[in-house]
Amino acid sequence: MNIRAKISIGYLLILCIVIPAFYGMTVYEHNNIRDKEVSIQVKDFKSSFGVLIERDTKTLAAALEVIIQDPGIKEKFMSNDRDALYRYGEPLFKNLKERYGITHFYFILPDGICFLRLHNKDLYGDMINRHTFLKARETQGIASGIELGKTAFALRVVMPYYNDKKLIGYLELGEEIDHFLGIMKEETGDEYAIIADKDKLDREDWKSVRKVAGLRDNWDDNEKHLVVSQTTDVRLLAKCSDEAAIERVEKGENELHKFNNESGSYICTGFGINDAAGEHVGAVLSPVNITHFTNSMRKFNNNAMIFSGIILLISAAGIIIFSASITKPLLKLEDAAILMEKGNLETKVDIRSNDEIGMLAKAFNSMAVKLEETLSSLRKKNKEVEKIVYITSHDLRSPLINVEGYHKEIGYSLKELQAALKDVELPQDVREKIVFIIEKEIPESVKYIDSSIVKMDSLLSGLLRLSRSGQAELHIEKLDMNRLVSDVLDTFKFQFKEKGAAHDVEKLPSCSGDERQINQVFSNLMGNALKYLDPARPGVIKISGYKKDGEVVYCVEDNGIGIPAEHQDRIFEIFHRVQPGKGGEGLGLSIVRKIVERDNGKVWVESVEGKGSRFYVSLPA
Repeated sequence: MNIRAKISIGYLLILCIVIPAFYGMTVYEHNNIRDKEVSIQVKDFKSSFGVLIERDTKTLAAALEVIIQDPGIKEKFMSNDRDALYRYGEPLFKNLKERYGITHFYFILPDGICFLRLHNKDLYGDMINRHTFLKARETQGIASGIELGKTAFALRVVMPYYNDKKLIGYLELGEEIDHFLGIMKEETGDEYAIIADKDKLDREDWKSVRKVAGLRDNWDDNEKHLVVSQTTDVRLLAKCSDEAAIERVEKGENELHKFNNESGSYICTGFGINDAAGEHVGAVLSPVNITHFTNSMRKFNNNAMIFSGIILLISAAGIIIFSASITKPLLKLEDAAILMEKGNLETKVDIRSNDEIGMLAKAFNSMAVKLEETLSSLRKKNKEVEKIVYITSHDLRSPLINVEGYHKEIGYSLKELQAALKDVELPQDVREKIVFIIEKEIPESVKYIDSSIVKMDSLLSGLLRLSRSGQAELHIEKLDMNRLVSDVLDTFKFQFKEKGAAHDVEKLPSCSGDERQINQVFSNLMGNALKYLDPARPGVIKISGYKKDGEVVYCVEDNGIGIPAEHQDRIFEIFHRVQPGKGGEGLGLSIVRKIVERDNGKVWVESVEGKGSRFYVSLPA
């Protein structure tokens, strides 16, 4: 195998390692983004569930506040006339049920005995021992929480009932939380199911309820858990409602297994439900649709494979050309050396470069000239020696010849002949120089290729960030900019300390935007300001903001070296760098502009060379 083949194979092997490694890194990063997005969705629907509980708790409490002010209800409750209280309270309960979805209305005596259920007048006289009631009786204040009844989860609010500061009992309102699932599905488009622990339910009561509702008895679907309520796509929810998934949720995991069906790709998610006493009683499960991530990943894989193939072909062509620029002149030298060994001393090497190989070629050609001159001289002396030998061998009159005299006559001593003959071994020296060049040039070339691959990797990573800033789904919300900027400064603690710089942050007004992307904007601006601080004076970075005409303007100001006027109009262009020696790919500020404009904002710079720069970002208030 010749040198060219060895170099080409070596470089190709390097690319075969680097390109798959880069591809694997980007796939890993894409999966991380997907997992983070799913985690955000889990937090969102868990937060939505909590918001619904908080909202309906306030509604139930407000209704109780109105009820306890009704003198008719108080009069009939204090008279112990159950029938009269039912007749008076039934229209009120129907109204609350129709308007607010309230399903339970209790009158409870001070000792905990149920005096009347407006939702079931025939059931009374039993002891109420639910956690919400016990907490209200213990604190003599309002108490609320989720309770698992015989067949369903209910949100309950209990309030002490007084007459002239004397406790006469307790009022309780409650609602089953099944309707939460429909509200959440309407908001997100996902399916939801509520799971309960079977050991806290009654088998016969459940069977009876399902029969009355005309529903299948699903008690035996799982060993320990029971689906008590769910939205419409039962088959889809069944993929997430198995025993293994529920047990993982009980352990605190939010993201479970992935699966595919005819409608797309999904990942099962969920969170646990604790009752008013803080005891785990069930869970909410949901298959989150990640089809858009899967399609995006498939598209990315195809593009990455095409891109990697193009890079590989271009690199292979470059390697072949580059290796040829080294091996071709070396092969010329080798061929010339072989011809010289065979006696062709007129051989010359046509290499005109000014590098080490060109210098070697000049030395080779010079050596060939000298060798040819030496050999010509030897041939001439040889003819003279042959002539003397012939005369000596045929001169019978002079049997004894003065050889030394002939040497003097020839003018060429024996030692000089031997020294001249040594020059014939010069082609071997040429070979040694060729080996030296090979050994010297190839490692330097490898370093060059390695350096180029590192630069290529850095550039591709920057382009990936720029692409994500335009493709990631936005989550617009009100942002606490004081907290956001504080988080950004925490990530630059080491850089501030290393440069001996300080920061000054005013109280910042809030704005509307995507938190992760606005965090990236201020991270890029902060890193830029630190990079271009003037080492000749103490660095200070100031962050301020103000409201103006329905928008908020933020300013990141530094007292660094500033930006030359000829660069200020182009500083937000992709790949534009003010000082190439400072590092980076020229992508940071173009990413800033893309994010801000996508958030319906603007970004601009004011700078005086030698004094510092001010970067302004305006966002919707």
